[in-house]
Amino acid sequence: NPEYVLEHTLSTILSRPAVCDEDSDIDQETSALFTDDDDDANTDRNQRATKQTSKHKQLDSDQSGFWRWKPRFHKPAPSIYILCLLMSIKVLAENLVLGVITDLTLVKIQEFYKDNERQSQKEFAKFQSVTSVIQGLLGISLCSKYGHLSDNHGRVFVLQICGFLTILGSLANLYIYKDSTTYEFYSFVFFYCIEALNAGQMSMVAVGNSYVSDIVSEDSRMVYISFFMSIMYATIGIGPLIGSFLVKILKGNSFNTLYVALFLNVSYSLGIEFFLSESRTINERRESQSQYHKELLRKNLLKKQAFSSQDASKWSKFYHLLKLDILIDLFKPLKTLWVPKTALGSLVPRINVLILIIIEMFVGGSVEGSVQAIVTYSMFRYNWSSV
Repeated sequence: NPEYVLEHTLSTILSRPAVCDEDSDIDQETSALFTDDDDDANTDRNQRATKQTSKHKQLDSDQSGFWRWKPRFHKPAPSIYILCLLMSIKVLAENLVLGVITDLTLVKIQEFYKDNERQSQKEFAKFQSVTSVIQGLLGISLCSKYGHLSDNHGRVFVLQICGFLTILGSLANLYIYKDSTTYEFYSFVFFYCIEALNAGQMSMVAVGNSYVSDIVSEDSRMVYISFFMSIMYATIGIGPLIGSFLVKILKGNSFNTLYVALFLNVSYSLGIEFFLSESRTINERRESQSQYHKELLRKNLLKKQAFSSQDASKWSKFYHLLKLDILIDLFKPLKTLWVPKTALGSLVPRINVLILIIIEMFVGGSVEGSVQAIVTYSMFRYNWSSV
């Protein structure tokens, strides 16, 4: 699997011990940004630091929870097995309704166009193409954002958000595929893509890999990541098959399968809330938050300089006015793939990574691009259904 090889190659190249003295780093970078010898300014900074510390303590008291009023529940220690169980439930819930949703969408379109079979085929292909593009764009734009959130607020926090969005997606599916709902292209696309706000299954795999890396030693990290990935891909493979068996058990009633998916999504969210402990320590999250806030401060300073300076170019003002840095930040994680030279100046690691990326793009693109066309053709040519 090129994706497996790529992930392990990057982990091997980029895994290096990092020693970070939080206090010294913050002091050095703060002094570089603010050089003020005035006593009143020092007093103000001390007061802000005191408020920031108290705010951190308040945030840390509510560890990764949505509700401050929820009863205290003693979670077990971070465990890869609990993670695999909960993630497999979520992935199973998403994949067991893939065939069902495709079949129900076609039925809705055919009911809308009735005897016009040719128009039904065009509309179904259009719906599949548009939703695929939107889901891909949402995955690209939100995946890096979820990465920042997992570093700043914890892995469990991001998994909770994705669980909530998945429940909303299941409720949206129940609404648009019920008998009383009439097909309308834009409303169906909107409700269909709500679940895509969790950035897709690959973002969940990325957060899961980060969780495993946090709790497992470096020597056995690759073994446990491989175990986690095998569970995920196995669940992705058997999900549609289980969905077909459920439709048979329910005597062809595909709609009731959506209730099963909703139940699994709710079970996943409750399991994340009550049984999965956070893998990142409080100090690690504080360090990520401080780096994030210093980066925001640096951008704000550059923005002020661009607008206040008369020597600033029009492009610089235009860049900050439209906030193009937000768009660029979405693609900053790609810099990781540009592996630096070795100590001897060799480019072999960088070339290997780029080759693996190209292979993955061709393999993944050919599979993802052809699946929609093959499924659509088979449904109209051979009368395939969710069973």
